[in-house]
Formats: sequence, structure tokens, C-alpha cells
Amino acid sequence: MKAAVILIIFILCIVGTYLYQRWAQKQFLQKLYEIRKTGKPEEYLAALDSRYAKLNLSDGARLQMKVNYCIQNDREEDVQKLADSMDGMKISLNEKAEILFQIFGYYVQKDNSKECGRYKTMLDQILEHPETQEQELIKGETEQMYRVFIQKDVNMIPDLEETLADIQNPEVKMVICTRLAYLYRQLGLNEKAESYEAQGKGFAKEARND
Repeated sequence: MKAAVILIIFILCIVGTYLYQRWAQKQFLQKLYEIRKTGKPEEYLAALDSRYAKLNLSDGARLQMKVNYCIQNDREEDVQKLADSMDGMKISLNEKAEILFQIFGYYVQKDNSKECGRYKTMLDQILEHPETQEQELIKGETEQMYRVFIQKDVNMIPDLEETLADIQNPEVKMVICTRLAYLYRQLGLNEKAESYEAQGKGFAKEARND
């Protein structure tokens, strides 16, 4: 009987600790959201390095949040510093690939072919032999985005049009239409580009209604 009581107390302690940790994490994330919304950039980044952040979030999650914040606020120097800091951190391959892909996309938007090439090389190296579906997707997206937006490879058009005809997901169709429109503009075929832009808007509306 005494052993059973001790076991019950032990289980209650574990459950109580778990519930407290969940509550503390929720409270911290709410505070972090408020700082991000109303505070200064330095305050938000410092909060992600605080003891509470380290207790509630993994190194990879904290780094990803920092990178995302710096990209959204176009803090390019900080983005580079954060990328360089990854080598000394204990983060998973998936997290590293996601962060590098975020930065790669950032430089695609800035049309910076040099930095895109650098981050594509890094992604190619760590994803040479993808182990998960997520890694496969990141590898494929990196290659396609590089060929479309950096190399402006119009030879991609037939493959993209074939993919557009085969898939059903409106969000993916919207992305492909955007890429096709971009490539057709490189050829000076503006009417064709406008047609795909209009289709992309239709797929975007369909995706929102799903």
C-alpha cells in the first residue's frame, strides 16, 4: 500500500512538472510575441538568448526564429552572422537545412546571385544524400529556384508546364505559375507571362478558400 502511494505521488509530480513546463513555455512564447510586436529588434534578439528562451526552446528553434526575424526586417549583416554561428551549435540536419534554405530564399528575393550561389553550395553539401522527405523537398526547391530566378533558365518552362498540368494542390500551382510568368518575361513574352500571373491569382484565391 505504501509503495502504491509513493508511486502515485511520483506520477503526480511528473505530471505536475510537465504541466508547469507547458504553462511556462506558453507564457514565455506569449511574452516573446509581445516583444516582437512592440519592442526594439535588439530586445527581441536578446530575449531569444535569455535563460528562459534556452529552457523553453531548442538551439535550432531559437536560431530559426532569429533568422526569420532578421530576414523580415532586412538585417542582412545579422543574417550572415547567424548563418556563421551554426557551425558551433548543436542543431539537427533538418533544422540546418531549413535555416540555410530560408537564407537562400532571402538572397533570391534580393537577386544576389553571389550569395545565392554560396548558400546553394552549402545546401548541396549537406543534402547530397537526403534522408527525409523534407530534405528532398528543400533540395529540389533550391535547385528549381536557382535555375529560375538566378540562372533565368528558360529551358525549365516545359518541365514547369508539365508539372502544372499534373498536380492538384492550388498553392503549388500558384508557385509554379509565378515561376512560369517570370521566365516568360525573360523571353519578352509578356502576354504569356500575364496569363500565368492571372492563373496564379486564381489559384491563390482557391487556396485561401480551402
